Amino acid sequence: MRGEVCLGAANVSLINVTVANLINCLWARQKNESALQEQIERVRACPYTQAIFIPLMAGKSSRNIRKYHHALKATIYKAQFNVADLDRHVYLDQSHTLACHPSETLQRLMLRLVMWGLNADESLQFTKGLCEADEPALWTKSLTDDVELWIDLGLPDEKRIKKAAHKADKVIIAAYGDNAAPVWWQQNKSKITQFGNVSVVFFDDATLAQLEAMVERTMQLQLTIEGEQGWLSAGEKSCTLTLSGGIVKHIHFAFLIKRRQKSGRQDHGCH
Repeated sequence: MRGEVCLGAANVSLINVTVANLINCLWARQKNESALQEQIERVRACPYTQAIFIPLMAGKSSRNIRKYHHALKATIYKAQFNVADLDRHVYLDQSHTLACHPSETLQRLMLRLVMWGLNADESLQFTKGLCEADEPALWTKSLTDDVELWIDLGLPDEKRIKKAAHKADKVIIAAYGDNAAPVWWQQNKSKITQFGNVSVVFFDDATLAQLEAMVERTMQLQLTIEGEQGWLSAGEKSCTLTLSGGIVKHIHFAFLIKRRQKSGRQDHGCH
């Protein structure tokens, strides 16, 4: 039939991610105009979303947009996480159920879990994540609803960093992206260092790829932390995390998560 579009599985996935990202921006009431415009341009550039999304959403109200957002079903992952932090003397064995929205990558899902493990505490909770723009990925709140710890993922802008620093006692930003993160750091380090309660953690692309390889719908995770080393395992797969202090200067607290190197060669960590 003329005008008919044939979609493969990869294209359907592309549509889900592109549309979900756009709806996230719309749902956030266009607070970030640049992000909204970027997603709109992606829709315009994609023939599949042009064929499906534009007619679907034409004339729709914000209420219907919100309904469509919920219609993009999340995938549920379960993790039993055992943490032995020998430095902080924290020993926990806790189960987690996480919803991975179509607009969230598996690398980001694993990053959420790893950040919980590195800061393990019974009161550290996963938030609504991408479905709630005003919340971090994880946080710890007091009995009086004050935010004690705010953990953000990605490369937040100055406004969001400032908001988190004023709202929480301690802020940790898990930055990632070998290309984007260094640029973001150069642009924001002078502003970040003004806040004595903001920390930055850098994850490189290689580590995220290794973490993604560990993903299963039901996971048994074990993390042991001692000194500058962290050992993460999931079944037969394992990763060695090198926590190197002082990589980023002039900051309250920072370390780089990267693949361990031995004798001049790279140990990929996951087997």
